[in-house]
Amino acid sequence: MGRFALLMAALAAADTSPRSRPISLGSGGRGAALLSSGAVLITGGASAAGNLSSTEIFDPNRGEWQPGPELNEGRDYHETLPLPDGRVMVLGGFGTAHSVRTEIFDPRSRRWGETGTLHVARAGIAPLVLRDGRVFAAGGYNHTDNYLTTFEVYEPARGQWRELAPLHQPRTVATANLLNDGRILVVGGLNGSGTARNCEIYAPATNGWKLGADLSQPRYGHIAVTLRDGRVFVAGGTGGEGTAEIYDARADRWTPTESPSSPHGGGMAGVVLSDGRILVTGGSNSPSLAQVFDPARGSWRRVADMGDGRYNHMATLLRDGRVLVAGGDGPGGRLATSEIFDPAHGTWKPTGSLRTARSVQ
Repeated sequence: MGRFALLMAALAAADTSPRSRPISLGSGGRGAALLSSGAVLITGGASAAGNLSSTEIFDPNRGEWQPGPELNEGRDYHETLPLPDGRVMVLGGFGTAHSVRTEIFDPRSRRWGETGTLHVARAGIAPLVLRDGRVFAAGGYNHTDNYLTTFEVYEPARGQWRELAPLHQPRTVATANLLNDGRILVVGGLNGSGTARNCEIYAPATNGWKLGADLSQPRYGHIAVTLRDGRVFVAGGTGGEGTAEIYDARADRWTPTESPSSPHGGGMAGVVLSDGRILVTGGSNSPSLAQVFDPARGSWRRVADMGDGRYNHMATLLRDGRVLVAGGDGPGGRLATSEIFDPAHGTWKPTGSLRTARSVQ
């Protein structure tokens, strides 16, 4: 089985109180990060020639891409995570093999520097970044241990990863979200038994996991967003195409919500807009499709289709509230094109193209 099919087929002392809000979307657009300057950094990915070490930086004022500094290791299936101090972390993924290496980009020096290595090599991680700079890495996949239960935290003060209590069940291409009470919710994923319906909740006070309520639909490669009221919204993904549901931690209950008008399929991307609505783009089922979910109304609205159909692409909210999508896979292969969504008008406009066609899956 190929890598695409495989991926798509002691915190007791740590403080995860509500002040440590998550700052990254659970899934989608995992190869891009917004810089403090307002520019967008895209890292690595897969090209026709293989895994990439190149990076590119988009200037939204000029609508142009410029080459960025090379990663120390070419990789795809990796995570590109903006840190609260303005730097960007890249971790895991697949290079010449599954990677334990973690790199951090400093926009001031425009250089990548290596930091602590993961205890277990992995791709298809469920990541979570907190405002205090800690980064969590749950599950994933590698060719040695296969589907993983391992769970680690990166401690910025030490520049090292620390192993935590493992998940009950192995999973890759799952999602991780912070709950209002400081616990961490891990949802769905793929493992050797198939697509997961179950969820797990991590309690930092005990460094332990418990099973949460099952999803209405098993799914992996989905999007998961913590809403402003603390509930967690999940949509799409393989197994859950065309469905969405919301988790209430107080009741430990998933409740189906209105389904999108059309299913997106695997490789879609999700972005939280400035007003709290959620833009979902592309996917293998409907590559040009773009829809917006309004949590306040519990309803979906279809907006204009993207100019280029794509999946496994990168999507990033810009400072001015617009959304940049770039690269991905299309009907004719990997894409270099990018375009910008204007939420005020529900329209797309093409912008500068990447120098290298690439996708994040």
